[in-house]
Amino acid sequence: MSSSSSTFDRVKRAKEAEALRTRLESLQALEGAYPEFEEIVHHNLDHKYNVVVELRPYSGGYNKAIDIVSRKPDGLVCIRKSFLICSKAKPRRWLREVKATRAMDHPNVEKYLEASISPRKAEIFLEFCDLGTLDYFKQWMATTEAPIPEAFLWHVFRQLIRALSYMQTGLRNDRDIINEDVPDKNGWNAILHRDIKLDNIFIKSPDVAGEYPIIKFGDFGMSVSKKDLKMPFATSGTEGWMAPEFPNCSKRSDVFSATAVIQCLSVVNWCGADPMGGVGETYSEDLHSCVLAGMTKTKADRPRIRELARLVYPVDLPPFEAVPNEAFVRLLPPREDRAITPSQLLRSYR
Repeated sequence: MSSSSSTFDRVKRAKEAEALRTRLESLQALEGAYPEFEEIVHHNLDHKYNVVVELRPYSGGYNKAIDIVSRKPDGLVCIRKSFLICSKAKPRRWLREVKATRAMDHPNVEKYLEASISPRKAEIFLEFCDLGTLDYFKQWMATTEAPIPEAFLWHVFRQLIRALSYMQTGLRNDRDIINEDVPDKNGWNAILHRDIKLDNIFIKSPDVAGEYPIIKFGDFGMSVSKKDLKMPFATSGTEGWMAPEFPNCSKRSDVFSATAVIQCLSVVNWCGADPMGGVGETYSEDLHSCVLAGMTKTKADRPRIRELARLVYPVDLPPFEAVPNEAFVRLLPPREDRAITPSQLLRSYR
């Protein structure tokens, strides 16, 4: 072996040893910083789950892989997201996502189940949403050459507002959200998502056949809490979805991005958030006005989430209009009686 090769190997081993030492120190630090999370540190869950389908070997961002798994004790089908190990993805960052997701309990937020973090491996287990993402849905609707029904856009808009209202204020009830006399929940530690887009909004089958499905926020990898806002964080968001004030972020930035979701769904060839664009020409003036309000370019003039709710909720909804059956309006047995097979888990829109 040449001396140059030997030197290269020594340098490589030294770098690997240093990387491991850094991870260990980082983990030890977070154990002391977050004693309430001791049950997930060094807690190996491999024995508890079977892999049903490997969805994405590499899913982008800080995510190493996403798999559909079943829990051995009861057969519960859920998602396992494995975190990428790199210089910008360390235990403290993994734990921040776990902390944000675990703190929330709302029907329009993907549910946290459990997690495991160690120096060389980290994963989080989440509720499985069997109808994919809004991105998959829009792509499928484009193949039908039919516009997405306006009634469905209002449904998505209201559910996103409901979720954001909970994340930002702690309020769960629609009447409380729109009531100016009801204050935000006392002591609530608001969560900013910071990466709202079609890919991070999931769709779950309705409990009653013929109803629109449940819409849920997911992927809180870029999220921060209000208490953490003064800490240094990497720039957030995805190009085309970010509010004009980027890289600064605030609650109103999430309002902008959530409203951009509705704009995107209403426009066939959407090229990024357009604060002056409104919605597609086939939709009502009410929807156009609400989208323009939620995407107001100047942050100070943009409505807060509860102010946007007071614009959206009073609108008289158009009659229910089903999207094609192949998308997601199906005859469903009760949720607890559904037998889920791998083919059903990956049932594509067709």
